[in-house]
Amino acid sequence: MRVAGLVALCCGTLTLILCQVLLDPEAVADIVEASTIILVSGGAMALAIIASTLLGISLPFLFHKVGIDPAVSSGPLVTSLNDSISVTIFMGIMAFIVRL
Repeated sequence: MRVAGLVALCCGTLTLILCQVLLDPEAVADIVEASTIILVSGGAMALAIIASTLLGISLPFLFHKVGIDPAVSSGPLVTSLNDSISVTIFMGIMAFIVRL
């Protein structure tokens, strides 16, 4: 988890910097400010990495307890769930901030 936290911090910071450099404030819709998109992107990246790590660690153990071979079944399921969770995190944070 320490390594995941460090990777999340680095990737979140890198995403934040890249959004700051690449985002054109004039092209953003009136509803959301450019700084909001930048912060949400960096934060969502960090949270998605933490969530993916927790899921990738816990799901094989769960499969083993149930009696399913973790090597066969966890790969596609972990990938699909990680993608879904990442999009949900990003959209959830953005929806929460827009409503404030």
